[in-house]
Amino acid sequence: MSGAVAVEVLRLLQQQLLVAAIAQTPLPGQGDVLRFPDLALLLERPERIVSRENLAEGVDPGIAVVFLSDAEITERVKRAGDLPALGFRPVEKLDDGHIRLTLELRMYFVDVEPLPLGAIIATFAEVPGGGWQVADRPAALGY
Repeated sequence: MSGAVAVEVLRLLQQQLLVAAIAQTPLPGQGDVLRFPDLALLLERPERIVSRENLAEGVDPGIAVVFLSDAEITERVKRAGDLPALGFRPVEKLDDGHIRLTLELRMYFVDVEPLPLGAIIATFAEVPGGGWQVADRPAALGY
């Protein structure tokens, strides 16, 4: 892996992946709807929580989500019980210039580390003329 990812690019790609996962829509460059393992656990809640950890500054997917730090999620869990939340793993910039994002669905519990339930891994490539699209079919993983 090489180099850092520009904040503007990371913001754009994270927004696209969040919208595709929550709204169950295709990512740029894909025709298939993105299916996220166990997403119903998040969608059936009145608030769709997204962890701020590894999140680019200024991400605004334009859909109803609540951004919270892991500490804030932990406080909510202490008050309200177990909560599902989405969260990004650290971004990977590959040697070929592609960018890989991993978006996990995690269940947060009182006094226990969050448990990953599933993930979507998407690799993006820059397209001629600017912009980004999915380089390969995203992988959906259930843990």
